Amino acid sequence: MTEVITEGFITEERGFGVHDATVMVQHVTPAGGEADPYKEQDLTLAKWIRTYLLTRFPVGYEWCVRADLANKVVMFSIPLLMGTNHWYVVNLPRAGSLDKAVLHGAGEILERYKLSRSVFDQAAFLSAREIHSKLVVQGRPIPT
Repeated sequence: MTEVITEGFITEERGFGVHDATVMVQHVTPAGGEADPYKEQDLTLAKWIRTYLLTRFPVGYEWCVRADLANKVVMFSIPLLMGTNHWYVVNLPRAGSLDKAVLHGAGEILERYKLSRSVFDQAAFLSAREIHSKLVVQGRPIPT
C-alpha cells in the first residue's frame, strides 16, 4: 500500500500591521499505509514548533516543520533556500530541551546563509536565495 497524504490549510493571524498567512498542513502516513497513532501529536507538535520559530525570529523567514514522533525526530527548514528535500533534524531522545534544540538549529540555518537572527533583511535574504537556493538550481549544496 502507498503512503497517504492528507492536506489542509490554516490561516495564521500574525497581529496588527502584519499580513496573515495561509499555511498548508500536511500529514503523511507511515510507509505501508498503516494508521498512524501519532498523527494528531505530530500535527500539534509541528504547529507548536512553527509558532515558536515565528515568535523567536523575525517575520519573513517562512519555516516549514515536520514532526515524526514514530521515528523520534522533528525537522524544519526554510524551503525557499534549502529546497523541499533538505531539513535540519532534531533527534528527540538526544535533544534534551526541545525549545533550545530548535533555537540552535534555526540559528544554525540562518548563520549558514549569513542571515540575521534579529532583523529580517530583505536584500540579504534575496541575495542568499540567488546564490544558494536549491529551488533555483537543484544541484547547489547547502552552505556549511
